[in-house]
Amino acid sequence: MQTQDSLQWWPILSAIFLAVFGICIIIIIITAVNLKRQLNSMKRLQATLTDANKAKDVCLNQFIILCSGYMDKLTSFNSLVNRKLGAGQAEELFKMTKSGRIVEEQTEHFYRLFDQAFLSIYPSFVDDINSLFLAENQISLADGEVLNTDLRILALMRLGLNDTNHVAHILNYSVNTIYAYRNRLRNRAINRDTFEYDLMHVGLN
Repeated sequence: MQTQDSLQWWPILSAIFLAVFGICIIIIIITAVNLKRQLNSMKRLQATLTDANKAKDVCLNQFIILCSGYMDKLTSFNSLVNRKLGAGQAEELFKMTKSGRIVEEQTEHFYRLFDQAFLSIYPSFVDDINSLFLAENQISLADGEVLNTDLRILALMRLGLNDTNHVAHILNYSVNTIYAYRNRLRNRAINRDTFEYDLMHVGLN
């Protein structure tokens, strides 16, 4: 009698066992898929961190080169001033400094290094910025340009330099000029109200 009862329960127990076994298999598969996704996500994050470290190294190198270059130029200019004054050529020295050529050359040198360093961090910056503008208002670069004044202003803002005075000082423009540039850029945006918020999220995806 007990044997018959056991036999009657066996199909039910087998079904329960198979159901539990199936559920365990499903849980294992789901866990394995999630682990694989997490591993892939970690690999992408690691690649992103590696790229970020490379970009940081490029920026640091550019900064060191820039500072070292300015130190050399300051030393050379100091020697030139001493020679000119020692030779009684103060008038010639005055003409040289009054022309503004030295400042223009150093400004252009700074622009080149800044452009290269910034784009090493945000290589798609120009395209990302243009996606914030209406099609007819997008920024186009002239032949040979890496960034232009519009893009440098936006680049500095993306780096957190929102103070117009600081931007004007860095780019060697008047405060009113930078203010006018910023207003014009905002007016060209698809969404003027969120333009600066959208700008700060460029390069995060």
